[in-house]
Amino acid sequence: SVLSEGKTLLDTISRLETLCPDERDLALARDIVSGTCRWWGRLRHILLHAAPRLGDFPPTVQRILEMSVYQILYLDRVPNYAILSEAVDLARKHRFSGLAPAVNGVLRTVTRTRNEIPFPSPENQFSAWLAAVHSNPQWLVERWLDIWPKENVQSLCEFNNTQAPLSLRTRIGHEAALQE
Repeated sequence: SVLSEGKTLLDTISRLETLCPDERDLALARDIVSGTCRWWGRLRHILLHAAPRLGDFPPTVQRILEMSVYQILYLDRVPNYAILSEAVDLARKHRFSGLAPAVNGVLRTVTRTRNEIPFPSPENQFSAWLAAVHSNPQWLVERWLDIWPKENVQSLCEFNNTQAPLSLRTRIGHEAALQE
């Protein structure tokens, strides 16, 4: 919904709460959705290496691949074979049975070559490198590079994808909240 329909992440995650009654499943679903959105640029770069014609796939299949690659690269709770199996099942469930072997092949390629993916050279293509490695839009990176030194822009790109620390606000006194 976020990447294909322009919905907000907040709206999408609240929809997940009705679809995932189990807290553990909900936590995993939230992580997959928010992580895929956060790392979308890097995921696309990796997927385009494994499937140069990725843009020819229907948007639903692209989202399945992106979420699967996020899990393969950033999560360790689910084994890769289960991620691949679930991705193929999702493609079939969404009436893309003909693309199920392609989904399987692309994800196997990513799994096999994940440490060999070429990224742009930071020396020759600094903005493209920052965009791909740190998952920031290249047009934004280039705009920042027009304003600030390279080191500042690199720090900003790195910061953009760090998870925010957990903070809580209580409506009762902090002592009562700590006891709760």
